[in-house]
Amino acid sequence: MNPRYQGRSIIPAFLFGLWALAAVETTHAGFILAPDQTSGTGIGSVNTVLTVQNTPSESGCVRRGAGVDIIGPAACLGANTGGNEGTGSSQTQTRSIAELGLTTSDNLRAVLNANESSGGSIQVNSIVLGIFSDSGTLLFTSSLFAPTFLPFTFSGTGTSGFVFRLDPLDTAAAQSFFADPTNRVGLSFSASQSDSGAETLYIADAGGVGAAAVDIAMTKIDSPDPAVVGSNLTYVITARNNGPNTATNVVVTDTLPASVNVVSITPSQGTCSRSGAVITCSMGTIDIGQSATIQVVVVPTATGLISNTVTATATQADTVPANNTAVQTTLIVAAAAVAAAAIPTLSEWGMVILVLAVLAIGGYSRRRRG
Repeated sequence: MNPRYQGRSIIPAFLFGLWALAAVETTHAGFILAPDQTSGTGIGSVNTVLTVQNTPSESGCVRRGAGVDIIGPAACLGANTGGNEGTGSSQTQTRSIAELGLTTSDNLRAVLNANESSGGSIQVNSIVLGIFSDSGTLLFTSSLFAPTFLPFTFSGTGTSGFVFRLDPLDTAAAQSFFADPTNRVGLSFSASQSDSGAETLYIADAGGVGAAAVDIAMTKIDSPDPAVVGSNLTYVITARNNGPNTATNVVVTDTLPASVNVVSITPSQGTCSRSGAVITCSMGTIDIGQSATIQVVVVPTATGLISNTVTATATQADTVPANNTAVQTTLIVAAAAVAAAAIPTLSEWGMVILVLAVLAIGGYSRRRRG
């Protein structure tokens, strides 16, 4: 194994999106070969512990003091220096064991949401996890962290993350402090090669997460196109689960253009409701390789090009979020334009036959006059 990934402490695993796949965890220090699935949403989440932002390097710390949180250099554990913490609402604060819903140290996960605007790399130099009593006594400090290079991220806060867990030795050492639900978790963190984005770290319970990820692919077809003002326009929306797991609690949201009136909404499964131009369909469960459809019939009220957007979500993380949305544009024309276009025209052979018929009639008329 590459030495850069060795050492007692918090162990990283790559995580695509805010959620990730179920873990196949090793029992020794090093990279976790398959990512954990976790919950949380980054800045503003109820379990966000630390937010840091600076360039080209950043460091931040939060710990428990005498009944209050301490943020900044005075809170740092290990070699971290602090000073780049976000102090807005819910951005940086310690979290109690009860608040996090943790009952065992083995289920503790620290998730780094990396917000590098270019989607580039980031070097994580240190992560130190501390457990404190509510009065501020330091009960546990995780071991030294081996600097870890994360080769790429995705732009946007909360769009990508990296999961870390305590190694077996630290897991055993921390366990006794999970018996007191008032004990609190704090973090110290530093990174380099960062740009202007804000990194957030939150604590998650790996034992309380949902099922593994799926790929919900959305398509939308319109008919007819062009469509006619005052006549029916039909959309067929399809949500297909490409796997690798069953998708549960699938919700499809269809945002209609303003210039249509809804005639009917017919799902192949589940139920649909409408609020103004937004249709929301609770599709339930879609098995691997299966699809669910929704037929929406509308009547356009004005000419022009209209656009209809549909998106889907599920309980599980989606491995290909780019195909969760489909957009369909339709040209709407006046009835008169369609009528003009409907005037029949003759084919080339039809023209030949017509010309021959006219010539024959003309020749017949001349013979009669002669």
